[in-house]
Formats: sequence, C-alpha cells, structure tokens
Amino acid sequence: MKKVGLVGPGTEVLAPPLREGGYEVESLSAVEVAPEDLRPFDLFVVSPFREDGLPLYDRFRELLGARRVAVILLIDSQGGDLPESFLAGINDVLFEGSPVHAMLEIVNRQTSAPKRRESSSLARVRLPGGSAAVWLGCAVNMSKTGLLLEVQRELSVGDAVEIEFFLGDDPEPVSASAAVRRSVFDAERLRRSYGVVFTRLDPKDQMRIAQFCEEPD
Repeated sequence: MKKVGLVGPGTEVLAPPLREGGYEVESLSAVEVAPEDLRPFDLFVVSPFREDGLPLYDRFRELLGARRVAVILLIDSQGGDLPESFLAGINDVLFEGSPVHAMLEIVNRQTSAPKRRESSSLARVRLPGGSAAVWLGCAVNMSKTGLLLEVQRELSVGDAVEIEFFLGDDPEPVSASAAVRRSVFDAERLRRSYGVVFTRLDPKDQMRIAQFCEEPD
C-alpha cells in the first residue's frame, strides 16, 4: 500500500478520499516536520504555507534532500503561481474543491510513474508541420512515456514538438512527437527545461526506451 504524507494546513481534507482510494495516509505538521520524518512516504501533498504563515512549497524539496519522490501542491483554484511552484520542484497541482475522482487521478498518476533513468543526450527539437528551424538541446531523465527536455527556446504547456534524441551510446536516434506538460526553470544552471510526454512513438523505439530505462546506470 502506498503511503501519502499530507503536510501543512488544509491538506487533511484529502485524507478520507485518499484512504477510500486505497492509500495509507498520515498528516504532518509543516512547522515540526524533519527530514527523517519523511522517509516512509511514497508521495506528499503539501500546502503553499506552513501553519505559522511562512512559505512551505519552495522549501519542501530541501527537506527531502536527494530523495526522488513526487510532491503535489494543494492550492486555491483562484490563485497560485504555477511556474514558481514548478521551480520549487513540485510535480503536480491539486485545486481545492476539485472533484474527488479528478484528485485521485492525479495522485494515482504520480504514484504509478514509470521507471526513469537519469541520462543526458543531444536532442534536436522542431515544431510540427514541417518546420525547417531546429533547436539543439538535451534529453534527460528518460522514461517510457516521456522525458525532460532542456532547450534554449520558450515553450508553453500544451505545445507540440518533434524530438530526435539518443539512448546512451546507441548511434541510432529515437524520433518522437511529444507535448509539453510542465515547465521548470533551473535557477542554478540558468536554463529552462520542459517535461514532455510522448504522443507518437514507434513501437520499436518504445521497446528500446523501456530496455534503456531498465539497464543499470
């Protein structure tokens, strides 16, 4: 059974539907929580602010350290700066008052994310429709369903792109169509990256990516 940590004021309202959805749930005080308290959890839902009013969402990843675990931000549907939230390492967003089934769908997606592999390869990116313009970037954090794309071009959530990239030292590239699902800005590296999901991928390349993700680094 997956264990979900609810951190910060307001998140406790998700406890009943998450338990009904088959999750083990525990609420934690954002003021008192320590890194060692976070180890047993498979996913977190956090509020934007702690009980004392200080920001939480932009500091929560520091508490997690090197752990690669999904963090979902619970915000009011009338506000919230999504780019800043993603900058803080937020994987997804829940809006207060959303239908229970919609919220469970997001939690299910984050707890069943496919196996990923840290990698870095050259990527050639172009817009669909036979565009001649090509941008060079990097394909990183690979999975069977998508990747993290670093490219010096402004893209928006929902944009379609054509990507060509490589798997390790395999000289045969993978060509895929993809859609931008989230935008991330790395302040240390001063570059923007985009979480993209594949929308068209040859079955042969699907198998190649799956095998690549299963191989040890």
